[in-house]
Amino acid sequence: MLYSDVTLLLQGPYSSNQCQAFDNIEYYKSLFGEIVMSTYTENVTTELVEYCNNHNIKLLHQTMNIPNVPHRVVFFQTYSVLLGLSNISKKYCLKHRIDEKYSNLEKMVDKFLLDDEKRVSGSMYFNPKNREPFCASDHLFIGKTDKLLKTFQLTYRNVINGITEVNSDDGGVSPEITYTKNFIRISSGLEPTLENHDELMKKYFDLVWEGELQPFVIKQNSCSHVYTTEEEFRRWFPKLNGIEDIFKYCDWWDIHK
Repeated sequence: MLYSDVTLLLQGPYSSNQCQAFDNIEYYKSLFGEIVMSTYTENVTTELVEYCNNHNIKLLHQTMNIPNVPHRVVFFQTYSVLLGLSNISKKYCLKHRIDEKYSNLEKMVDKFLLDDEKRVSGSMYFNPKNREPFCASDHLFIGKTDKLLKTFQLTYRNVINGITEVNSDDGGVSPEITYTKNFIRISSGLEPTLENHDELMKKYFDLVWEGELQPFVIKQNSCSHVYTTEEEFRRWFPKLNGIEDIFKYCDWWDIHK
């Protein structure tokens, strides 16, 4: 494999008709030194177990039957990713959702390896400061396994105690901002503020535009949209070449001008 020190973590609810990641399994096996799948016990079938055994995928699962869960969206994502990260043997981890798929991931891994203290993610939902401070995308990302593990451990402890970050649009809980700020806290020991935003984001984050990772299947939960071509993805998420492009814009919508 090309990246023997990288684990691919496939995460989230599983269903046989929504598991886009398995369409690329031979490609993934050619790249990554380990493949781990973290899902929920209620999703596990005999067929899934057999498939994972046949393709050398480490299958992990835990129940979703947890009463009185606080902040369900961020809790279950954290809960699922944390199980995966806790069972990874490689130095680095690239994570994406089970119901998505990407190609040309070499672009992402190679950018990350230029500075492995950073977390490199996709560009979707990666917002400028004036739109949404400390908001790096959480669908697709790569980082050092130990730093990601500490980030999700901190997040889990905070969430079960009712501590999360919110977005400015509606005051709702934001997984993206929660993970971004906690990665900074773990990496730097500093508290993210508007004053240190640019310095910390440039130091600890970078991005790859998902339009370069075709063929792909990318899902936008907020509007139930599925992107499968570069053309349609570009319509809503214009090309960004890296973290510096984020600082060219005063507002996310300026990217479209």
